[in-house]
Amino acid sequence: APSSAVGSLGAGVGLWESAEVRVNAVGTIEVLTGSHSHGQGHETTFAQLVTQRFGVPIDSVSIVHGDTDKVQMGMG
Repeated sequence: APSSAVGSLGAGVGLWESAEVRVNAVGTIEVLTGSHSHGQGHETTFAQLVTQRFGVPIDSVSIVHGDTDKVQMGMG
């Protein structure tokens, strides 16, 4: 649900998203999110966050985005 600040701006739904991070047996990491990039660089930013947190090379990270059927909660 939106924060009270966002709600005061008239946004009744949206402006939030969730993600799931899967660490695979071979050491690769998959990030699933309903968020869909429109040129803002989400894929790069998400991958950079994962590499910093888990200490893995960026080429071992894959981002699956824009599919809210693959995450528990998602607005898209």
